[in-house]
Amino acid sequence: MKPAAKAKPVSAAKAAASPSLAGFDRHLVARPFNAVTAADFELGPLAPGTIEEGMSATLSAIESGLVSATLPYDSFDVKAAKVARLLLAGPLASAPAIVAVRFSTPRIGPEGTASVGIRAFGTVTPDPQKGLAGRPSRPTARGMAILRRDDEGTWLVWHLELDLASLEIPAGRTVPWDPYATPPPD
Repeated sequence: MKPAAKAKPVSAAKAAASPSLAGFDRHLVARPFNAVTAADFELGPLAPGTIEEGMSATLSAIESGLVSATLPYDSFDVKAAKVARLLLAGPLASAPAIVAVRFSTPRIGPEGTASVGIRAFGTVTPDPQKGLAGRPSRPTARGMAILRRDDEGTWLVWHLELDLASLEIPAGRTVPWDPYATPPPD
């Protein structure tokens, strides 16, 4: 007796995007109603406007403090305020002016501790000899803040770091940007 022939499994047909979906129409298959959040090339997704009110107030205090070159020590934990006065007060007062600050989406860790990436933007000083073509891009400084609630539930800064020295480094390009260029060998 011959064994019964095994039936070959029928593969499921894969749905493919129509080749006629070109240009902006291709977004129809890419979940067009999903929210696309704002992002920064260095920080990633930016802090949304829907974060908790207390955390938003603390981040706003940090932002206004960096722009005014005086940190809001009342928004800091007591020990963190002492460290910030020692490490950041002098360099912040003598650093180039900060005109804007961006925060990444807060990442909540163990025990409710939140870490937030920071990117501070300095002022642009164009070269009058070169006009707009020679204008450098805006120098930036990156850093991080660690926030935690106190006993009353208020968000306080437990750690703040910011690379203020990078605000003094010119960030302009000397040659046009080429996305296909490879970095020169060292």
